[in-house]
Amino acid sequence: MYDNLDELLKTELLTPPDGFEARVMQRIAALPSPWAAAKPPKAPDLVEWLAVAGAVAAGMSQLVAFVFGIWAVTSAG
Repeated sequence: MYDNLDELLKTELLTPPDGFEARVMQRIAALPSPWAAAKPPKAPDLVEWLAVAGAVAAGMSQLVAFVFGIWAVTSAG
């Protein structure tokens, strides 16, 4: 069994066509770099994030006020 396996490993089962490596490397070089500088945020994006941050802050203040109110009522007896 091992003799057959050794013979199979010695044979070339697949050979790439001529110029295959050059074509692959050319396409890889043409891909955009993942480390390219990120674009600065646009003004509308910044405004959206500020609006979300404001809404989160308002919501958190409401939650804290609600919890404080429950604590005040239950601790008053």
